[in-house]
Amino acid sequence: MSHQPMEETDLFRVFNDLAKEAWDLTLAWPALAQDILGKQFVRAIDSVGANLVGGDGRYSDAEALHFFEFARGSARESAFWIRQAVQRSLIVPQQADQMLKRIESGQKMLNSLINYRRRTKNKGIVRETVSIYRLGTLSHLAPSAPRLAPGASFQISHGGDL
Repeated sequence: MSHQPMEETDLFRVFNDLAKEAWDLTLAWPALAQDILGKQFVRAIDSVGANLVGGDGRYSDAEALHFFEFARGSARESAFWIRQAVQRSLIVPQQADQMLKRIESGQKMLNSLINYRRRTKNKGIVRETVSIYRLGTLSHLAPSAPRLAPGASFQISHGGDL
């Protein structure tokens, strides 16, 4: 299975389209509204896409999840700013409802991505949980170590979390 770049996913498109809409919308607001609310709204919605791409470019699952969780927080923040814009009569409720529904749809996709990455985290990594060593093959490493009978073995248990 080949990797699909984040920018080619429906998840990214939802938030990227919302970011474009937020930009166009806030350009028509009065200067005070742009400065106080508009900048934060645009930064929050832009941050979703930026963090999705940032997470997609990370090597480890833990790093990717960290960025995807930031994206989720920025999506919630964006919804907050939309509701604030309605309260301040900057967005009509019908347009806000439509935008909030798209954010909710994107959040569901993002939650699915996060849950998938958590479930598959570190899959394919080989870990040795129980090791059996033949003493005869290790004696050259510790010539002064106590000796067991030739051919004897011993077991080391790692508990599964190395």
